[in-house]
Amino acid sequence: MMRLTAFLIANLVLFLISAVSVAAQETVIQVNAAEWPPYTKPGLKHQGVIARIIREAFLESGYRSELNFRPWKRALIEGQQGKVDAVSFSVRSPEREAIFLYSDQLFSMTRYFYHLKNKPFDWQELSDLEGKTIGIDLGFSYRPELEEMAQNGLITLLEGRHARNSLQRLLTGRIDLFAMSRDYPEYVLKTEFSPEEANQITYHPTPFEEPEFFLLFGKVNPRATEYRDAFNRGLAVLRQSGRFEQYFEESRRGDYLPDK
Repeated sequence: MMRLTAFLIANLVLFLISAVSVAAQETVIQVNAAEWPPYTKPGLKHQGVIARIIREAFLESGYRSELNFRPWKRALIEGQQGKVDAVSFSVRSPEREAIFLYSDQLFSMTRYFYHLKNKPFDWQELSDLEGKTIGIDLGFSYRPELEEMAQNGLITLLEGRHARNSLQRLLTGRIDLFAMSRDYPEYVLKTEFSPEEANQITYHPTPFEEPEFFLLFGKVNPRATEYRDAFNRGLAVLRQSGRFEQYFEESRRGDYLPDK
């Protein structure tokens, strides 16, 4: 009798494990994302490097996922309302921390000041920026000191809807500097400017800031903690295996650009 009971319990445990595994495989986690090449964009191979990392991190934990591309504000609202399971990707803020669970750090981007090669520029301290007109991307968060300097009339900030706008302004002399991480403008220079135009632009090697980005999970979703923990486990596997860095290297080489 005891052997029969043990046998039944063992089979019940195996059944439950199998059922959970099947349920995870059948679940398709819906992730909202804005178009932000080279990280996330429909026309890129794998839909971009971050899109690939998100999908493979979930797969490592037994979940399938798919990205839905939305304007950023809509992406956030749908995540807040629980219409999707996750939103890619965002910096931390007190307002969003009240609404979303944050994953482990997804990635960070080091921002630099881009400038024209024929207009030498050097900086080590923020005071070295005084008198400059600096291009920034609309909707991006920057160091608060930059905004304070603009409010005090020490610098001028000129917003652009796309990196293309700011890079074009750089070429025409409307701005002196463009503050952005390397991946984004390098992608735009490679895909939307001629080699002659791109060759006129460089960046100063001193980093300006290094914001961290996270995957967001709406707290209204009863499975938010489950999905976040699953993603974190898979992300750790990608980092430990070296695939995380491998995918970024492939992206920077241009391997994810669409075939011409």
